[in-house]
Amino acid sequence: MKVTFIALMLASFAMMMAAGTAPRGDAADIPALIPAAKGTLPAHVHAAGPMAEIAYQAAIDHPEVVSSVPCLCGCIESLGHQSNLDCYIEQATAEGLTVYSSHGLYCGVCQLITRDALDGAARGMTANELRAMIVDRYGS
Repeated sequence: MKVTFIALMLASFAMMMAAGTAPRGDAADIPALIPAAKGTLPAHVHAAGPMAEIAYQAAIDHPEVVSSVPCLCGCIESLGHQSNLDCYIEQATAEGLTVYSSHGLYCGVCQLITRDALDGAARGMTANELRAMIVDRYGS
């Protein structure tokens, strides 16, 4: 069942990648951190388009996969991110609130890394294998 869900997400992600995503509205209107009820995607994610929605939903549904790989778009150095999960989720509070990072809204590299990690997980790759694949594809 888990593999089927991941495969479905990957198919949706592939179709959305072909369509592309462009920012809507003024980027200055997007806060760095966006709070929302746990498990709920905020309006900014929906406004960013289907690729962003799939990536953020993957962070909610499969944090163990998304957190097992680094993001290599430059956010590790510039924002102090520890993994690809940090591109989407800043923190989850005990009160049931998720604080989302807006960084992953329009970063195609973040979203591609998420897609590739989900694809590898669906094929049964371990966390170490996923990490090695991402580093090999996107740099050190």
